[in-house]
Formats: sequence, C-alpha cells, structure tokens
Amino acid sequence: MRRLIGMALLVAAIALMPAVDAFGQKGKGKPVATMDSSKLPAGEFAGILKTVPGSDRNFAIDVQTVSYTLIKQPGNSAAARSYNSYIGRIVNLQNEIAKAQVQMLTARTPAAYRSAGSRINSLANQLNNAVVGAQRAGIVYNATTALKANVKTTRVEFQAREDVKVRTLVLPEAFDDKGNPKKYTAAEKAELRGKDRNLPGYESSLEKLEAGQTIKVTLASTKKKLATKDAEKDDDVPKDKDAEKKMQVRLIVIVKESADTAPAPGRKKKNQ
Repeated sequence: MRRLIGMALLVAAIALMPAVDAFGQKGKGKPVATMDSSKLPAGEFAGILKTVPGSDRNFAIDVQTVSYTLIKQPGNSAAARSYNSYIGRIVNLQNEIAKAQVQMLTARTPAAYRSAGSRINSLANQLNNAVVGAQRAGIVYNATTALKANVKTTRVEFQAREDVKVRTLVLPEAFDDKGNPKKYTAAEKAELRGKDRNLPGYESSLEKLEAGQTIKVTLASTKKKLATKDAEKDDDVPKDKDAEKKMQVRLIVIVKESADTAPAPGRKKKNQ
C-alpha cells in the first residue's frame, strides 16, 4: 500500500509539472512556503530538487500543486454547454487531486496519509475516464486559453541519513567506438543495478544529485545517537541538538534529469 501511495503522489507531481510550464509559471517570484520534514509521516515524497545535500546532509525539494479555473466558452449554444460541462468536470477533478496531494503531504497520522493516497488513486481513475469521455464527444481545447492555473509551491526541507542509498531511473546514454548511440545489453544493465536488486533503478551517488532534477525520497524515523562522554567533555565539539532530524531520508531516487543537464536524444558523443 505504501508503494502504491508513493507512486500515486509521484505520478501526480510529475503530471503537474508540464502544466505549470505551459502556464508560464504563474506566481513566480512569490515567497515559497517551507516545511520541515520532521513534521511529516514516514513514506515517499516527490518533487523538484532545489538544494543538494551538504556537510549537514540537508537538502530541499519543491512540491508544486496547481488549482485550475475554467474559462467558460461564452453563449448558450449546445456546443458551448457541452464544452463547459466536460471541461468543467476535468477541472474539478484536477482540483480535487491537488487538494488530496496537500492532505497527503501534511498528514499527521499513517491512516490519514493512506486515506489521501487512496483518494488520489480514485480521483486519477475518474480523471482518466473524464478525459476519455471528452475525447469521444469530440471536445478539443487549448489548455492555455481554456484554463487559468494557480500554482502553489511548498519547499520541504529533508535530511539524508549517513548511509542513504541513491538510485537513478535514468540510464546515461551509451555510445559505441564511433560515438554513435547504442542500447545497453541485459548484462550491462544488470551490472549497473549493483548488488542490491531489491532497490529501484540503478546505482548512483550523492555526487550525481543536481538542482532541477525530479526525485523521489523515502522518509523514515531515525533514532538519535547518544553523545559519548568524551564528546560531552570536548569544548570544541558543537552541541547542536537540532542538527539531526528525527525523520531522515533513507533512499533517494532520481526520476528525471534537469532540463538543463539532460542530453538531447540521439546526440552523438563529442570527441575528447
């Protein structure tokens, strides 16, 4: 169930990103609301990486939600009524999914977290059916002229565990001796997966994290280490009780590379 809920949030977050770009990132420049991950329940969260882990292992992810307002077609013709009815249904479902995302992100109990995730799955199925229904009715629309988008961004501050695992779903482009793109063999893919085959994707590292990537993190509770007597006596050791968060990330998965760093499909490798 947790994996199903996490994937629902991931799909919803990724689905909203192109919509934000299509509407010119309205609301850009406004202060971003921040949230400490210590207030979140254990589970999976997805968004755009804004800052990479430093010496304190802290990093931030921007989770975006979008609410839509339908720009109705004027008049009372049958075509206008049909259009407003079908597209209005789609808009309402998109808004309900956005609300469920927020409920999931701010859930304070595992039960509330699971409930919001289940609702996202249900609404996503309804949205798919509504889109299919509109297509069958011959409804065609331009999103930039039919919908007004209101974007809300929440910046969630996470902390990685010291033994955090980093994986990637994005294979780097492979090239042959002539610099032409080639496909990975099954053996090559198996080698890139590494020893732990239970984890998703392929082996990666913290050094491969870059701002702008779409990532998914798995948050879990962490027991704080007790300070040793020698450390307590050492005046040079900083005594910051808040340095270690009670909830830390045990797994980071790179889902999509930043548009600024992703190579163009089929581009030949430059000679070095």
